[in-house]
Amino acid sequence: MKKTLLLLLISFSIILFSCSKEKLTEPVKPIDPEADYVTHTDGDGEVGDGGGYVESSNSYSYGAFVDIPAGAMDGIKNIQIIEVDEEEKAPTDENAIVVQYLPEGAVFQRNVKIGLPYKSGQNVSELKMFYYDIDKGIVEQFPIDSIDYEKKIVVTSTNHFSKYNY
Repeated sequence: MKKTLLLLLISFSIILFSCSKEKLTEPVKPIDPEADYVTHTDGDGEVGDGGGYVESSNSYSYGAFVDIPAGAMDGIKNIQIIEVDEEEKAPTDENAIVVQYLPEGAVFQRNVKIGLPYKSGQNVSELKMFYYDIDKGIVEQFPIDSIDYEKKIVVTSTNHFSKYNY
């Protein structure tokens, strides 16, 4: 009987102490895209002066991303990575993955990094990146900064959004 009473007393004490109102917890600070670096993994999200990372989870453009450094934007913009309609794809390469970064024509104060996925089996040494120059109405080759072989992503830097393909 004494053991049972002692166990009950200890259990009750533990419950009382664990429910104490004196627990110190940090309040959760809401994310402010105007000041904070933000991350969106669904291909769509608000990014502001604090910079941010937006990555596509869509099966077609899986892994496509944009990494915007702090200070590259003026104000908050909704950044999107979308698949380009079939009729807008490059006719020269049926294997090309073409994505569009929105808002279309956005210009940045600092270069942003963009990444485009490439398909398995592609000859990596032959990969080239292109973007559609809206003003000239032509497709132009773009330099590749790096290739992430594990994730199968081609990476470059740019100061504007357009339609890009490898």
